[in-house]
Amino acid sequence: MRESSLCRLPRRVVEAFCSGVVVVVTLLGPVSAEEPPAPSGMLSLPVVETPAPAPAAVDPVTIDPSIQLRGSVWRTKAGIVFLKTPIGLLTLSSKTTLKDIKASHEVHFWVHERNSVVEIRKRADGSLVHRYLS
Repeated sequence: MRESSLCRLPRRVVEAFCSGVVVVVTLLGPVSAEEPPAPSGMLSLPVVETPAPAPAAVDPVTIDPSIQLRGSVWRTKAGIVFLKTPIGLLTLSSKTTLKDIKASHEVHFWVHERNSVVEIRKRADGSLVHRYLS
């Protein structure tokens, strides 16, 4: 008679294999978890369901990168003009402004995205001296 292949294997290997099968079957079996009942002396808090907050209707924000600035000529030096603005002193070199700007002039700036306007007006009557557009 032929011996079965299980009989040829050492006994310890067969025992280890069988115990592994038992462990796997135990782990794959149905699992149930129960909470122990609360002690009768303790009061349980009622569960209140809070509704989820409704998303606020937010209008999309329109980005408008623009600035308007007004300043008057405070001082002039050779090639440099100092403008007094609400946010502080602004320095302009002769490369960026007229060389003959006077202390009696007022300067207006408008910058919107990549476009800019610079107006130079007389402070006394507001008449236009020069306008730069870019």
